[in-house]
Amino acid sequence: MRAYEVKATDGEELLGRRFGATQADARAKRDELMSQFNIKKSACTIEEVEIPVAKAELLDFINELAAVSDMVEE
Repeated sequence: MRAYEVKATDGEELLGRRFGATQADARAKRDELMSQFNIKKSACTIEEVEIPVAKAELLDFINELAAVSDMVEE
């Protein structure tokens, strides 16, 4: 399954991450992040990602996301 990952960064630090189902959704998520963190458009990236649909691979994908989220919160 294809999705779009939107990341907001402040230099090296990840400020936020969102996913959109379409490019339009991703642009809307980017605008939300820009507003939330008061950053410029250049501080956000949109990247197409392939999300696995098989159960085991999907769980691995979700666990990787959770691990990254845990690091950001610390």
